Amino acid sequence: MLQRDAIGALFELSTVVQLRNFLDARVPDGEDDFFFADRVVEALVMGAMEGAGIQDLFAYVRELGLDACCEDEERLPKLITNVYNSLPSWENNGWSPQELLERMAGKKVFYNERGDVMKVGRNDPCPCGSGKKYKKCCGR
Repeated sequence: MLQRDAIGALFELSTVVQLRNFLDARVPDGEDDFFFADRVVEALVMGAMEGAGIQDLFAYVRELGLDACCEDEERLPKLITNVYNSLPSWENNGWSPQELLERMAGKKVFYNERGDVMKVGRNDPCPCGSGKKYKKCCGR
């Protein structure tokens, strides 16, 4: 039961949700519209958790023909890289590369819908969705 909850929590990470939303809007012809994005995201997350490298994930996406799914060629690789970096790794004693970066930088890292790191000002609304200013929420 605990393992199922831990793996389920991975699918609720903001980077995973961004990738799922991106793929959900770009379902190839002939694919099931309802389950396509969930199936691809699950394969990518589980592949990364089982030790597949980032190049293996890119190869899987190329096999599906998703590498040419949008006009911005860099967007999908950025989203996949963000997901890969947000997943816990045995090499890092269960920490994700993103968590290690956040601990070293002393602040939380947020990504926009294109997969780029967001620059958040102190008085901007916090990207975590709390409704507070960044300086009173995640900027501490």
